[in-house]
Amino acid sequence: KLSTASDQLPLKFSHLIETRLLVNTQNGWLGLPYIWNKQQSDADLAVAGQTIPLSLNINSNAEPKHFIYSVPNANQCIECHAINQTKQQTLPLGIKPQLLNTTVSYQGQTISQLAHWQQLKIISSPNHDYAKHRSLPQPHLLDLNARTYLDINCGHCHNPTGSANSSGLFLTDDITNLRQLGLCKPPVTGGIGAGGLAYNIYPGRPEGSILLYRMKSQAPQIMMPEVGRSLVHTEGVELIQAWIKSLKGSCLDDII
Repeated sequence: KLSTASDQLPLKFSHLIETRLLVNTQNGWLGLPYIWNKQQSDADLAVAGQTIPLSLNINSNAEPKHFIYSVPNANQCIECHAINQTKQQTLPLGIKPQLLNTTVSYQGQTISQLAHWQQLKIISSPNHDYAKHRSLPQPHLLDLNARTYLDINCGHCHNPTGSANSSGLFLTDDITNLRQLGLCKPPVTGGIGAGGLAYNIYPGRPEGSILLYRMKSQAPQIMMPEVGRSLVHTEGVELIQAWIKSLKGSCLDDII
């Protein structure tokens, strides 16, 4: 069980639903989801997860949004945190260097934030030149920002060693093979998740792309990511929609 006290968290303004823990044991990392009781006094281990009906009031003038909030089961926790699905290696997800490699001004010097932290010995990697490291995201660069979004939200599973490696769809920001990225790539399996569409990403046609179809869905058996969201991320959908629309070529010409 977990417990809290009113002087530690302002429960008057908060309602706890779940707490997820990654625990490092002698046998590796374990994912442990806990669900809070109605009294907000304790949380009980829920290895099998749970679905909880909720309503969201965005503002007083709008109708509340009703949705199903999913607490992941223990296996789903490990699936998202698997750095190597085949070898069953699991680690907490961390921040990537390129997401922190912004330019800062320090004592009149313009310098990479990572290089600055290296000078302060906050991070240690003597053989790595952080000043030359790529930087993501960057304002007004649609392709770069879209790829960064997919890397953050999808890449931990959709990579050659992740839990979605059997899909052949790899969405980390270092993928250069356009077919692996999803362009004109048919899904490995059809069914309800594909929505009757033929390609993961159809250049210039967001409405014909499975990736966007799954991002826009709230159905548990369709939506992606399948863990970690219950509503549609409007800004993310708009970004990926604009990116797919900007892509050139046609799958009918087998451009990839």
